Amino acid sequence: MTPLLFARFSGFYFFYFASLGVFLPFWPLYLKFLGFSAVEIGQLVAVVMAVGIVAPNLWGWLADHTERRIWLIQLAALGGAAGTLGLQWVTSFYGMIPLLMLFSFFWYASLPLVEGITLTHLEHQTDRRYSYTRVRLWGSMGFVFACLTLSTVLFGVEGDIWWLVPLSLFICHFGLWLTTLTLTSRPQKRSHPAHINLANLLRHPAVLGLLAAFVLMQLSHGPFYTFFSIYLEGHGYPIQGLAVLWSVGVFGEILVFLFFSRYLAHHPARNLFALAFALAAIRWVVLGNFPEFWVVILATQFLHAATYGLYHAVSVQLIHRLFPGRLQSRGQALYSSLNFGVGAALGSLLSGMVWDDLGSTATFHAAAAIALTGMLIGWFAVRHATPLDR
Repeated sequence: MTPLLFARFSGFYFFYFASLGVFLPFWPLYLKFLGFSAVEIGQLVAVVMAVGIVAPNLWGWLADHTERRIWLIQLAALGGAAGTLGLQWVTSFYGMIPLLMLFSFFWYASLPLVEGITLTHLEHQTDRRYSYTRVRLWGSMGFVFACLTLSTVLFGVEGDIWWLVPLSLFICHFGLWLTTLTLTSRPQKRSHPAHINLANLLRHPAVLGLLAAFVLMQLSHGPFYTFFSIYLEGHGYPIQGLAVLWSVGVFGEILVFLFFSRYLAHHPARNLFALAFALAAIRWVVLGNFPEFWVVILATQFLHAATYGLYHAVSVQLIHRLFPGRLQSRGQALYSSLNFGVGAALGSLLSGMVWDDLGSTATFHAAAAIALTGMLIGWFAVRHATPLDR
């Protein structure tokens, strides 16, 4: 990968995750400002996640069969930008649902396609300056930039200006579309054995276990992604303080992405995978019990380096090794749909259903139990997937 190509892909990750830096911290608060209940907020967030069950697989199938990956990425980015326009004016519960479905259908499409292309470009890269994690860390920087910038504006201007949240989503997605116009692809390898196809891979017990672990990890994140900002706001944290706490977690990601490639070479993938799940369980227990201590919350946010950064870096590499050649796009799409689709949708929906009835502490305790279950399944799955550690 040349420095110019590195910059182009880094720009894509910057804007893609900048949109997450708007959506995750501020979209639930925006919905609360509009007057929605906890159940309705959980449902509206779940709508976005649920579309991620189908959309990445459909786009991945199109990419593998048409081999027009760059064109599809550009179309998806443009559709995502267009989909955010209606959110500027629609504020009713039932009016938002179709708009969120349209927006998320395109939003979920581009990332798994770009992940596959990025890893293909980097397959024989020996210069660590151009490793996958060095490209991906620009996504974390985009998240931090968007989160801190929007929080500064919301905190520093008097009056209700929550309309900036959907507007900021549009700006991020428009910038994302512009970056896709600069991307280039390279031919996928066709040297894998003919008997390796998607149906064969999905019958492998290790693959099934790994995919189940993906769902459980994101399911455990449901209360965090849906209610973290609302949770801390209820304990007296200012908006700017919330943005700092979100950003601290992403700074942890950056450290992982800077040093991950060197660390992975000396530690089995299954150990790192299990460690991410174990730290997730600890994180949710502590978060659910000590919200009034900002130092403790700060510490739990640093654990995001493991529960997302380490977990994601290991997972993407495992999927890349398991799904060879023309299966790359569908492999990354499957990871995205199960992780950010099934797991995230169920997590948002279920946490919204129990948040008011069981309380925040019990909800986070349940999330910890789910993470531990995922750790056990993932440990045995990766341990018996011998191609993953070659």
